[in-house]
Amino acid sequence: MFLIVTAKLKNIILIKKTINSKEKAKHYFYSDFTESVLPFILNKQCYFIYKKNKFIGIIFINHVLKKFYFVPAKDKNISFTKLLFLLKSKFNLPEYSLNLLYKDIEPEKPCKYFNAKILNDVKLMYISTNKFQKINVDKDIKCFEKLDFRNLKINEEEQIRVDLQNEIFSDVEGRRELTIKEVFAEEKEESFLCDKCFLLEFEKEAIGYAQIIKLNNAYYLVNFGIKTNYRKNGYGKIFLYKILEQCSKSGIDDLFLTVENSNYKAIKLYRKIGFIELNNFLSIKI
Repeated sequence: MFLIVTAKLKNIILIKKTINSKEKAKHYFYSDFTESVLPFILNKQCYFIYKKNKFIGIIFINHVLKKFYFVPAKDKNISFTKLLFLLKSKFNLPEYSLNLLYKDIEPEKPCKYFNAKILNDVKLMYISTNKFQKINVDKDIKCFEKLDFRNLKINEEEQIRVDLQNEIFSDVEGRRELTIKEVFAEEKEESFLCDKCFLLEFEKEAIGYAQIIKLNNAYYLVNFGIKTNYRKNGYGKIFLYKILEQCSKSGIDDLFLTVENSNYKAIKLYRKIGFIELNNFLSIKI
């Protein structure tokens, strides 16, 4: 049904046109391919996919990084299941990975069927800090008067952050414990914002931590969480509300975050406050 053809130098214009097409963002999934095309053609690591003589898309293989890339053709597509089948049956390169931007597909079942391991599956979300959903504190939040929102004191309270993060994320698979040395090293990085590290306290006990970082002129909410014993009380909601309020006051109009697609409770909270989904990022080992 599908035909795989090695691309040639004469195809370079079509390849570049396909990669640079804005239409690919309309597809259900595609790789964000930014490498130089010529080496892939010369090394025979660029392949056309055809179905009934119709051009469906391009597969690139980087043998150094052990990565596949898939770029769909304009107005054509292939199902995620069939793409996995092609990569498995036509190339037979175990331990190679595939990174995709996707929407409106459910990758779990096809990956399980083809024994492809999901390495990362996260959602990128966005909110305008001037338009987030206001909440009724008195109605929605228990014991609100016992909560205190403040900045973490840099060079004084790093150990509080370490202890908080290690407890909050202790049940996250693959996440290792944070060390005080790593925190001090992070504070020297360009992305770190010393006035955007936040604590939530309940009767003076630190129960929540979050921070804003700046990457490529965009602001991201990271390390947001509440201690296990204090969840399901609405404290995460008020904490997020206070952070957005602080961002708005300090001139941060747009805020982004990434969240695991399996973290349904967090996604529900973000949507309730007003975050919208921009895209999903999937990384799998074939």
